[in-house]
Amino acid sequence: MNYGDRIGKTIHLRHEPFETVAPAIISDINARHNRGGNRTIFFLDQCGYTDISAMTIRNISERLHRRPEFIVNFAITWLTDFISEKTEAQMSASLERLGLGGFIDLPEMMRLRMQLGGHWKHAVEAHVGDAFHRATGIEYFSPFYIEPVDNHRGYWLLHLANSPRARSAMTEIHWLKANRSKHYGNIGCDMLSYKPDLDPSMFIEGMSFNDESRTRCEKVLQEELPRVIRDSSPEGITFGDFLARTSNRVIASAPMLNDAVLNLCSSNDFELTSPLGKPKKSSKLADGDIIMPRRQLIFTGFNGDKE
Repeated sequence: MNYGDRIGKTIHLRHEPFETVAPAIISDINARHNRGGNRTIFFLDQCGYTDISAMTIRNISERLHRRPEFIVNFAITWLTDFISEKTEAQMSASLERLGLGGFIDLPEMMRLRMQLGGHWKHAVEAHVGDAFHRATGIEYFSPFYIEPVDNHRGYWLLHLANSPRARSAMTEIHWLKANRSKHYGNIGCDMLSYKPDLDPSMFIEGMSFNDESRTRCEKVLQEELPRVIRDSSPEGITFGDFLARTSNRVIASAPMLNDAVLNLCSSNDFELTSPLGKPKKSSKLADGDIIMPRRQLIFTGFNGDKE
């Protein structure tokens, strides 16, 4: 163990349930950062799926001024083993222990599972993942699935943070490593929504974070982002606000969105300027840079009729 000599000095072991020692950990962090600033990351490596509730994470986040990040191992396969009409009461009890009571529509999740031919991964990612996210009160999250090498007991690697840049950094790790991470769902905007008209393999077989998926993702973003920006921000939007609004909706990282916006603004439909209104020349966008849909010119004839 490379850090064995630090135990008892900078590394402190506690042989107690996490929720028992969490208040003392919070107090210690706040004492060392008495101006409210900290860069704490909680890596909550549970064996199952009920040891860490959404309410525990919410409480820690609020007491630490909404600054920490959380990485949670969530043994989702264990949970889905119980998904059936016969065990709905047990499922409800498990969701209550997770702090998800009132945040999830269990019958709707079951309906979506059956609509997908009994496959559960997208149904659970979309419903349980979204519910866990909302229950924690943390703004940004990613719920990507990790496939094990030597068994079928897969798990989620849930990441929760109150910064879109932090969310992007975690997403970028999935793209850079391209190992056994998968996403079960839409590859474009609204990544957790189910769209029957799309390729069903995305919802059933999943998407790996490889070069082929990156190319597909980039292509879909070029098709969907113009509508998203025009509908939500017809008068323009800063790149920082665009990231804040878009990050949870896509599997793309901030660098991928940066490139998508640059490509979009190289057309005649959008323009990109600095905060001072000057044309943007750098290939790296700043938060204050402005994405602006171009005004559509309307030509009229001499008689006043539109042409």
